Amino acid sequence: MPSTFAASAVLVIATFVVLFVLSPNAGVVLVVEASEVVGGDPPPSFLPVDLSGHWETFQYENCVGFNMGMFIVLGKYPNFESIVTDRAAQKEIRFNCRAGAGLYKETYIFQDCLEITFTDTYHVHHAISDGHYVMDDFNLGTRANLQIAIEPPLPEESLDGAEAVVVIYLLNIGTGERLNQQQGHIRRYINADGHMVETKDMMLLLPTTNETSTQPFSTKGRWVHQKISEMQGCSGYDPDVCSGRDYTDVPSNWTVACCENQGGDDIIDSILVQPRPDIYNGERAKGNVDCNV
Repeated sequence: MPSTFAASAVLVIATFVVLFVLSPNAGVVLVVEASEVVGGDPPPSFLPVDLSGHWETFQYENCVGFNMGMFIVLGKYPNFESIVTDRAAQKEIRFNCRAGAGLYKETYIFQDCLEITFTDTYHVHHAISDGHYVMDDFNLGTRANLQIAIEPPLPEESLDGAEAVVVIYLLNIGTGERLNQQQGHIRRYINADGHMVETKDMMLLLPTTNETSTQPFSTKGRWVHQKISEMQGCSGYDPDVCSGRDYTDVPSNWTVACCENQGGDDIIDSILVQPRPDIYNGERAKGNVDCNV
């Protein structure tokens, strides 16, 4: 949602009550009342990156480790040892990996400068990817706070051809600080072959997990997606075009990225599953408003 307000006056304030449940089985419920989240001025420019498009998975790595982490986060097992010693757990993991359960992803990404909206046709997420905007969103079906930032790639990502990475951070519900500040929860970049690579570690959803914790197995999954089609009206982030742009989107009032260039909301509406999930109360997404063109 572009605006003529000066960037120095940008102030993101979100007022809401967050209910975060790690798992109905785990019995861990934290309720935090958040009053203000204020973001300072974003840097004048970021590294160029364009994730826009319709993407589908064609390669996946570390199914076993990712499933182990998922079982712990969802409260099915308390730790790795309990999974390794439980034949039923091992059987379920082998079945999931053979069947491809959770391995295939279909993702639509709308990116217009720092505005980014992405959906799996069911859930819809939106943010200003300046590292300050706080998303009032859902994660595993419960309310959560997240941030998105465009950052330089890690060494292994650079070797894969990445020039910039879009990083999603889950915020600690108690303190508002980022969990795993060094790497984030989800990372996406374009590799040397033009494919979008996505990495995700379920264990980083746990408040006690951080970059210094030790695990007997890697729980980070890695997806490689091929682009099925371009996203009309979207051109990603180009510092030469976008560095002077201002943004007024807030979690309670935002439009889908690129919608002004697409003539409205017809494209996003043609993608989304209907009827909409109960968490959105029949709306397109939480806080989303119709595009004004």
